[in-house]
Amino acid sequence: MKPVRYRMMQALALLGIGVALVGCDRTVAVRGAVLDVGQRALPGVAVVARGTEYDAVTDALGHYEIRCAPGPIVLECIKTGYTPGRLEFMSSNTGSQGLRLQFVQAVDVVLWPLPPGKGVYVFDRAQSRYQETTAVQAKPFLIKEGQEGAVFGVQVAPELKITTDKPFLTSHKLPGYDVKLDKLKEVDAALPATIAAPAFNERVWVRDTNIPMGAVPIDESSQVLIELRPIAPLAPGRYAVHWGALDGHTATEARVYLFEILPPDAPAP
Repeated sequence: MKPVRYRMMQALALLGIGVALVGCDRTVAVRGAVLDVGQRALPGVAVVARGTEYDAVTDALGHYEIRCAPGPIVLECIKTGYTPGRLEFMSSNTGSQGLRLQFVQAVDVVLWPLPPGKGVYVFDRAQSRYQETTAVQAKPFLIKEGQEGAVFGVQVAPELKITTDKPFLTSHKLPGYDVKLDKLKEVDAALPATIAAPAFNERVWVRDTNIPMGAVPIDESSQVLIELRPIAPLAPGRYAVHWGALDGHTATEARVYLFEILPPDAPAP
């Protein structure tokens, strides 16, 4: 017969093993995939279960498998150069005594690529690439049309020319509030410095019509990438996205972002 002390130590050891098993009840295996906005597999994405040390990395086909404990599960998907992704769901293990492995097939997580820098872009869905608008500073001018005081305009032609009337406009690292979209018109103008005897020999693009537009965050968590949604298709012409610069307000963002929509029958740029 074994000594009492030995039996007590053995019982404590078994108790410790039981506690460890309960504390590491990773009996839910979540399987899923991470894709880019073009539905292409994204390898090398870190998948982390929030609040735990459980993690995984997507393979060459964008697939992952991560072991978690039953209950509410929040998975965060992180890859450099992309918006973060998040997936929330509830899982309850129905196996014998909660120790049987349960497999859960998660819905796909889609990550958006990030533009190279701060600014306004048109996103090309077919090629999953960003086209950068022309960023310029607005300047005050005097115009002939009987308007008192100076108006703000630009003298630079936009480099970005597109043929679609429904561009997918996005802003990166810019505020999601007070953003405006204006259709521009060309006018004769003069510099305010010549107010004593203005010579209206400057060709300037100023606001013509304001286009109502909504701003919707693409990445809810960080809100650095925002979709700008005009309420109606855009007619051919030059356009400016700004945060008050064409009104002389530059505290939020001093620059104006220009692009041009060509007529449908125009040659593709």
